[in-house]
Amino acid sequence: MNEIDGMTSTCRKKILKKEVNNTWLSKTLSDKLKYLCKKLTADDSDIQKLKALFNEALDLCSTRNFAAHGQFVLDSSHILEEGEEIKFLLHSHKENKPASQKEVEQATRRCIELSNEISKYIAIIEMEIFRTHTV
Repeated sequence: MNEIDGMTSTCRKKILKKEVNNTWLSKTLSDKLKYLCKKLTADDSDIQKLKALFNEALDLCSTRNFAAHGQFVLDSSHILEEGEEIKFLLHSHKENKPASQKEVEQATRRCIELSNEISKYIAIIEMEIFRTHTV
């Protein structure tokens, strides 16, 4: 998600034509994504797709924060039945969130996919801005 964090600054500068200053850089990823989702209002389908991707990234921020800043411990709150999947308890200073290894892996894969898709749509929009302003 660090790549997505960097792409929020690219979007702010290249698409919204806003300065990337220290105030912007000091915001959390969640705050940056919320801001961009609020400001990306054009009816263009590519802009709307980018906004949807940013919204999805926002939904994954808590899982990302657990993985990046929290602790993983095995959930031993009950005895496992045969075939039952082991759960991890993702712990941060704010809350605990149970998740299976499979769920953590899926979230990680989706973050990578989101990063690629967000990069693609930023590039498409930048090319369209360039094309319409240079013709």
